[in-house]
Amino acid sequence: RVLHVVNYVLFFFNILLGFFSCTLRILLSVVFGTILIPRLDRTIYMRGFESFDRGHNTYLGMLVVDLYLTHPILKLCVQVMLELKVDNTHGMSPI
Repeated sequence: RVLHVVNYVLFFFNILLGFFSCTLRILLSVVFGTILIPRLDRTIYMRGFESFDRGHNTYLGMLVVDLYLTHPILKLCVQVMLELKVDNTHGMSPI
């Protein structure tokens, strides 16, 4: 009988505790989300939901593009093409 009374009393206590815990978690996520929005290198979502953060995914895509564009062979190829362009423009007579 005592167990039923304690369960009855704690049921309402657990509802209040869960409500305030949920509210506190939402408020903290809003605060930290607002702080971390300018930092695109850190996602504001929890693990497993990182793919929903568009800003973070765009930042990672930009890093991949930067990695490909700073490849030494690509840089050498662009440098050779620019030198060939400069050589061809100097060989032409001005109009």
